[in-house]
Amino acid sequence: MSEWASTHVVIQMAMAPEGTVPWLETDAPSISERCRSTLVRMSRQIDISIYEAMIAMTDAMGQLEREIRVLRHQQRLAAVGIEFKTELIEIAADGVQLQRSVPYSEGTELQVHLDLTVWGVQHLMVLRAQVHHEDDASRLEFMDVGRDQRDTIVALVFQEQGRKRRHANSSESV
Repeated sequence: MSEWASTHVVIQMAMAPEGTVPWLETDAPSISERCRSTLVRMSRQIDISIYEAMIAMTDAMGQLEREIRVLRHQQRLAAVGIEFKTELIEIAADGVQLQRSVPYSEGTELQVHLDLTVWGVQHLMVLRAQVHHEDDASRLEFMDVGRDQRDTIVALVFQEQGRKRRHANSSESV
């Protein structure tokens, strides 16, 4: 399938032909990111317990901002008739393998919207992909993946492989 490590995972995803949904603008730096950078600059000037409490509050604020961003994204897609669906996929840094055929012809370019949770942090990704059909399944090969997006997908793969390995090891020891 791919030169990249891959794993099976259940995720929320949506897809639409390229050009049917306007690309959603990237958000400016969030309030939580600005607060965190200010806290880092102030770290030597405040008590460590206050610093740690402020970092925890900043992290919670960042999680809320991410959830709001995901809800806005889903709302914008729903406004044009596209909804996130739960899918069992095999994912790698260069694409996803669906266990079903998609209703798009070979070579069609799509916008693929993925809602991923990696190490407890929610990531909403919008990637360009090209459709390839294989028997009763479809492969969506990513195009022009950014470094941060690729790193997030690779982290998801390692997270899931580790979780499966720990589960297998705990089953063997019983």
